[in-house]
Amino acid sequence: AGGKGGDTPRAWKNVLLVISHPDDEAMFFGPTIQTIHSQGAQTHVLCLSNGDADGAGAVRAKELEKVARYLNIRSLTLLDDPRLKDGFGETWDEA
Repeated sequence: AGGKGGDTPRAWKNVLLVISHPDDEAMFFGPTIQTIHSQGAQTHVLCLSNGDADGAGAVRAKELEKVARYLNIRSLTLLDDPRLKDGFGETWDEA
């Protein structure tokens, strides 16, 4: 960062937070999201999976929607791409 004035958090208008699965936004980034909002910026979240490692993906997706409302997240996109499947024994193709 640094440079032309727009590189500081106070100048940001929108912030995209990319997370692996539901609950990351609350467990790891709750204070960050609150700080972003206190500086006047909007937060947008892209979640790469529904967190179905234990078979509760649908429940976790609903919980993510509720948390997004609670944290005043402007937009939420939840991907459910089979190439990004969440699971303890899953491996992803390197290509």
